[in-house]
Amino acid sequence: MSEPPAADTIRTSDAPLTVPGADPLYRELFFSHPSPLALLDAGTLQVVEMNREAGEFFGIAAPQATLQLDELVSFADPAAWQAFLAAPGSPWSEFAATLVRNNRTPLSLKVRRAEDAPGRLFALFTPVQEDSASNGVYASIFTHAGIGLTVVDTSMRILSMNPTIRSWFPQIDPAEHPYCYQSFNTPPLDAPCSYCPVVQVLEDGQPHRATSATPTPEGIRHYSMIATPLLDAQGEIASIVETAEDVTDRMLLEQRVLEKSRNLQAVLDNAPIAIWYKDVAGRFRFVNKTFCRQIGIPEERLLEARHFSELLPEQMAATCAVSDAVCLKEGGPCTSREHFPFSDGKEHLLSVTKGQVRSDEGEVLGVVGLGIDITEQQLYAARLEILTKNFLRFGPDFNANINILTEVAGRLLGARWAAFNLLEQGELHSLGCWNVPEGFATRRSPEGSCCHEVLSSGSSEPVVVADLAASPFAGFFKEQLAAGITSYLGIPVCWGERTVGVLCTLFDHEFHPTAADLSFASIIAAALAIEEDRRSSVLSQQRSERLYRTLFSEAVEGVFMMTTDGVILEVNQAFANMHGYRCEEMAGMRLATLDTPRSLERAPGRIARLLAGEHLTFEVEHYHRDGHTFSLEVSSSLLECDGEHRLICFHRDITERKRHEEALRKSEHEFRLLAEAMPQMVWICGANGENLYTNENWMRYTGMSLESSRGGGWQGCFHPDDLETAWESWQRAAQGFGEYTIEARLGHRDGSYRWFLVRGVPVRDDAGTLVKWFGTCTDIDDLKRAEEERRTLEKQFQQAQKLESLGVLAGGVAHDFNNILAIISGYCSLLALEPERCPDYLPEITNATERATELCRQMLAYAGKTQFAMSIVDLTFLVEDMVRMLKATLPQNVQIRLDRPQENLVMIADAGQLRQVLMNLIINASEAIGALQGEITVSLQRTRLAPGAGGGDHLGKEIPAGSYLCLEVTDTGCGMDEETRLRVFEPFFSTKFSGRGLGMSAVLGIVNAHGGALRIESTPGTGTSFRIYLPPPEETASGVPAGQQPAATPAWQGSGRVLLVEDEKMVRGLAATMLKKLGFEVVEAQNGAEGLGKFQQGDAAFRLVITDLGMPVMDGYQLVQELKRLAPELPILITTGFGEVDVASRLTLDRMDGFLAKPYDFVKLREAVNRLVEAAG
Repeated sequence: MSEPPAADTIRTSDAPLTVPGADPLYRELFFSHPSPLALLDAGTLQVVEMNREAGEFFGIAAPQATLQLDELVSFADPAAWQAFLAAPGSPWSEFAATLVRNNRTPLSLKVRRAEDAPGRLFALFTPVQEDSASNGVYASIFTHAGIGLTVVDTSMRILSMNPTIRSWFPQIDPAEHPYCYQSFNTPPLDAPCSYCPVVQVLEDGQPHRATSATPTPEGIRHYSMIATPLLDAQGEIASIVETAEDVTDRMLLEQRVLEKSRNLQAVLDNAPIAIWYKDVAGRFRFVNKTFCRQIGIPEERLLEARHFSELLPEQMAATCAVSDAVCLKEGGPCTSREHFPFSDGKEHLLSVTKGQVRSDEGEVLGVVGLGIDITEQQLYAARLEILTKNFLRFGPDFNANINILTEVAGRLLGARWAAFNLLEQGELHSLGCWNVPEGFATRRSPEGSCCHEVLSSGSSEPVVVADLAASPFAGFFKEQLAAGITSYLGIPVCWGERTVGVLCTLFDHEFHPTAADLSFASIIAAALAIEEDRRSSVLSQQRSERLYRTLFSEAVEGVFMMTTDGVILEVNQAFANMHGYRCEEMAGMRLATLDTPRSLERAPGRIARLLAGEHLTFEVEHYHRDGHTFSLEVSSSLLECDGEHRLICFHRDITERKRHEEALRKSEHEFRLLAEAMPQMVWICGANGENLYTNENWMRYTGMSLESSRGGGWQGCFHPDDLETAWESWQRAAQGFGEYTIEARLGHRDGSYRWFLVRGVPVRDDAGTLVKWFGTCTDIDDLKRAEEERRTLEKQFQQAQKLESLGVLAGGVAHDFNNILAIISGYCSLLALEPERCPDYLPEITNATERATELCRQMLAYAGKTQFAMSIVDLTFLVEDMVRMLKATLPQNVQIRLDRPQENLVMIADAGQLRQVLMNLIINASEAIGALQGEITVSLQRTRLAPGAGGGDHLGKEIPAGSYLCLEVTDTGCGMDEETRLRVFEPFFSTKFSGRGLGMSAVLGIVNAHGGALRIESTPGTGTSFRIYLPPPEETASGVPAGQQPAATPAWQGSGRVLLVEDEKMVRGLAATMLKKLGFEVVEAQNGAEGLGKFQQGDAAFRLVITDLGMPVMDGYQLVQELKRLAPELPILITTGFGEVDVASRLTLDRMDGFLAKPYDFVKLREAVNRLVEAAG
């Protein structure tokens, strides 16, 4: 037998353990498993080492130097055992055996070859009765472990995994992913993570712990992992055992506990009462946010203090200490009242309830306190007591009661002054005053006072002015502010819905009322309202008596009082004067002596009705003292005086009114005669539009009777299309009291309609109130027909003028285009003869095409059919750039000077069109100077035209007042006479032999399209000045102004299929070549129908459609409609020679993805296609 192996040191999480001859691969499992385990030498079958359970199983107290396997067990089938020894395998092999030293006890022996330990066998001993309950020792090690076990070597290759870890990660296949960082990660990692505990063990040789969140089929699971190194005989790491515990449920539980703790903390912090906890040593251990906010001490400072006495005043700290001691001693809840200094600088009284805090073992840990601020309650109770005592002082004198209430209000609220103010006879009257200084004016003008604002608003809400000096009322309170008053509180005193006064309190400190302040002030205000009502009632009764005597004696109308049997008791002077008597003469006179027989006849019936409670108004005739009779209007009623019934009668002399009524009846009769004699239809309606009268002409024309026309019946005569307009016009006239004039169609009785001029004049009374309308309807049907014929003739004349202008326009355009075509044709023929001079001739051809394009743009601008590319334009930069560019092209005899503004002037405009305007004006100025020495001045400035001083534009029309950007071009040339100045903007008018006459027409069209105005000042022989007024933008937008050159962008290339629809073969071929140059596959069609068919039959999707508009079979408009119906998101680029305005008038904006005017070059096509393709994504 060989010598036993030297002892190895096994490092565990607790302490080193020395075991002779242990294989490092299995040490951790070897000594932790409860079953008997042994390591055998494969050649000698000598026991190299065994665990403690094996020693106890075989009865061996300590390892022996030499111990053979056959000294421990006897095999039931020696032949099978020998066959195994001849070729030991790595799978477990099971043999039946018996114990040699213990009465031949049967057992099961499982043996396998140790993979990483050559010459070693691993043996597991299991009694037969245990074998039936488990599947071997090795399976028991991995199956019964409640934690996952994984063994890896130093290269992190997986050597073994127990069933627990396999159940957690069923997807792991070490054969496919042999390394642990591959198997335990999804997707597998290419290298281990730095935070992996196995990596950390390999770095420092120490055990390491980590927690991981790992995806599993059931979701994210959390594992707590411990990696422990297994050392070989030389102390080097041979392998690593990693234990894993599923802590998902525990972490979830901890998270829930933490969440509950946070919720509890939030509840305590947001509780409306103060909560704190102090330990037995008097140190704060917990305080809620309410407590910290109340006393104004941060939570950190409270918790850092060693004792609460460090934070509270001495006396308060002593009181708290006593109540804490009582609570700690008695144990039960204790209630006390304690004062605390609050953050508002005042001491507050808290009702404090304290109780003990004990541990689970019953040990007293400290005191918990709950404090409720009862300061306001105490103050409320004290105020209520004061208020009750003062109410008991009330007496019958309402003025004294008002003074008592005013004083109580001032004292309870802590005011400096107090007063009860009300408005009387336009003055602010301070009825009740408290503590006001001597010399205070109790009556003063209310203007500018807070109380006047409260009374005027009629609101019942209190008004608080914390800082009077900074308020609009500072001027009214000059004296009070000088005396130290700073704040105001006004409480409206209301009786029912009416505000009768204001309880005014002034303070010498910044005052912000509490809810209790406002409550007590409202109670006092209610009491003041009662006293004021009493005062008003008494004063009202006194005033009524005085008023009655005044009215009776001073009344203009005649008044008398008599008994129910007709005896006059008292008359006023007016009644006596009416009848020619003195007042004292008429006292005791019977009414019958005054009434005429006709009036006396009806007197008994009237008296009976008055005694029944009726109020009567009637007319009577009385005798004057001299015997003549006169008419009176009498208003009479019954009243009770000293317990007896009396009749009071008011008399008005209506003799004059009777004469006026008779004259009015005569006037109305004459009016009717006049109305019936007029040829027009005459009508009268009330102020509300209801018809009152129509003459015979109305009834004869409409066939409506007077009764059917009354009210709103007249509306049925109007044509349905004119009725609403007529009614709205009448309402506007009624609101403005102006004349009512409209033209409308009225229906004849035969069903036809004729045009009438309907006019109405308002009639007002002496007070200016609208009473009625007087109007007429005049037949203007024949005039309307004549007017329509005149307009038709004017349209025909204008059309003839347009045709004449079109002839002039066509001739001029043909002339210019022939010149341009001559240039293109000539250079093309030269290019065919001299191809090598292409660089010389090609720019000339390009320039000619640009001239043709510019001519088309000018024609479209003149016709108003171009859609400008509006953007933000830096006008200052644009003008500088154009002046600099044109300066080199001007003749030597012409100097150009720029008057640049100090600021950059920005507007919304088409930069290209503005460049054209400036270029045309400068070139025109240069040509006006001719061969003489001259100067051109270009200026730009911001200006404002005042109303009425704007002056006229080139046609003499006044330019509206407002702000403008003024661009002015002035030359010292030959100038213009009046005839030339009036024709300068006509198309094809030119004073130059070679001119086309479109430049200035285009200038005018561009200026008008930008909403601007143009003015010309010119004198022959002196020069000309063109001033252009352009409207500035309302707001300055962001972005790069169009007047500046944007940064250059790299050439763009596209891809995909493009459908090109164009009827002109040469244009279609050119466009297709350009598109192929840009990288597109081009599908061509010569009309809309062919294009639609190719789109529907296309094998692959189209990225873009480019189409012309004017085409045979199916034009571009129809094609766009169909394509948008089939593919709404498909971008479509429209190319045409028509103006964009014409196109937009036939296609809605949502169907115009892009517009490219013909002619276009490669760069413009590339930019347009790039913009649409990129926008479509």
